[in-house]
Amino acid sequence: MVSYASSGSSRGIVVWGISQNAHVSGIGFDGGARSIFKPIILISGDNVTASQQILAADIIPGDKRLNSTQIAALCKKSTVNRAVFHGALNEWFPMPELPNLSGYNRDKREFINGFNPKTKTVENLEQMFNLGEQATTIQPTRETNCNPQLLDCIVDKIISSTEPITYEAIRGHIKRTLPNMAKKELIEVAINNLIESEIIQGDGEQGYTTT
Repeated sequence: MVSYASSGSSRGIVVWGISQNAHVSGIGFDGGARSIFKPIILISGDNVTASQQILAADIIPGDKRLNSTQIAALCKKSTVNRAVFHGALNEWFPMPELPNLSGYNRDKREFINGFNPKTKTVENLEQMFNLGEQATTIQPTRETNCNPQLLDCIVDKIISSTEPITYEAIRGHIKRTLPNMAKKELIEVAINNLIESEIIQGDGEQGYTTT
């Protein structure tokens, strides 16, 4: 990785490393490997508290480690409610709105104009987000009003791998990204709703995949 990335500028090659883990050991790097990268850090105004590990990580220079109040103030100046640290410029900025190339607005939970879902999984996922915004009668004996962020977090973890994802891996991901939603009962209800909507399939023993 070091050799490949180090020769990138002369060969027109750029290597991107993307992670939700703030520490190099958690993504299989050491300090030397990390040093060849220019860090770009995005923090949402909705998850400033959950980003404390990133704010304290060595990947940010000591004189650029802002506190949560300063980050929140930057997010409020952003049209997309996000702050960004650009390692090449060694500075924090309110993040501007960028072109959406994914076809889906994750803040508004809707597809952008001119884009149509092409897979059953995407169509089911859109339907699941709509279900998460209101109470349903799919299972009248238990709560089905799941938080869309929790549903999104679970699906993101599952589709990030070609192998089945275990329940513990899903819960660990939620603990890191949405710690206030990491309760077992909330996760189990969300997983069951995703299965019933045919967005994911599997079980706690064999793991979960998308349909």
